[in-house]
Amino acid sequence: MKNKSGIIVLLFFFFLSAGRLPAAEPNIVAVDPVWIKMMYVFISADANEVRFENVWVFKRHEGDLPWEVNINLPDGASGLHFDEPNETELLAGSGIVRKKIKADSLTDSVGFSFTLPNQGGLCRSFIKPGYRVDSMVVSVSGPAAKLVSNALKADQYKQLHSTFSGVYITNDLAADTKITINLSRLPAKDSSMSRTICLAGLALIVVIALLTMYYNLKVMRVHSSDNEADS
Repeated sequence: MKNKSGIIVLLFFFFLSAGRLPAAEPNIVAVDPVWIKMMYVFISADANEVRFENVWVFKRHEGDLPWEVNINLPDGASGLHFDEPNETELLAGSGIVRKKIKADSLTDSVGFSFTLPNQGGLCRSFIKPGYRVDSMVVSVSGPAAKLVSNALKADQYKQLHSTFSGVYITNDLAADTKITINLSRLPAKDSSMSRTICLAGLALIVVIALLTMYYNLKVMRVHSSDNEADS
């Protein structure tokens, strides 16, 4: 009986202590407080520069405080322009675009543009968002322009329904993913060699034309002299 009593006491204390254990916490999925819902980049070029027009649509989980987003510009970017200059700024000496957003705004966009140099029909750059990206679309103008990227893929369907000559997309990118944008076949200035060849060709045409005219005149004079002699 004593052994049975001891077992009963032990079971009582076991269930009592088990009832005091903290309940297992539910699985918590980590989410980004701020992320990019959509990123649009429109690229056009002339012989001197390549223009990047950007619209980045940000979203965040619910909050009751003002928030801000930071965007890193690529090296060599110039001609910066903001769609909303009163709310957006370039941090001095940092190459970072910052926009401050009101507390009650769960979704907001940053519109800005910049230019990079056109290096003889080539432009090599990259974008490295500091946020998770749900979807990204890059549209390129120019019938001969070509884009090569480690992350972006050509979308023929979107291109057929777009005024741009090339449309490239990607989805579900982790924060700080480096997205290369290597452009080729852009409009380019004529090189000095090309100009020299063109000028030399033009000079050769002029010389040939003058020699032809001189030869024809000489032949005409010979015929005229022969006719006078016959008469």
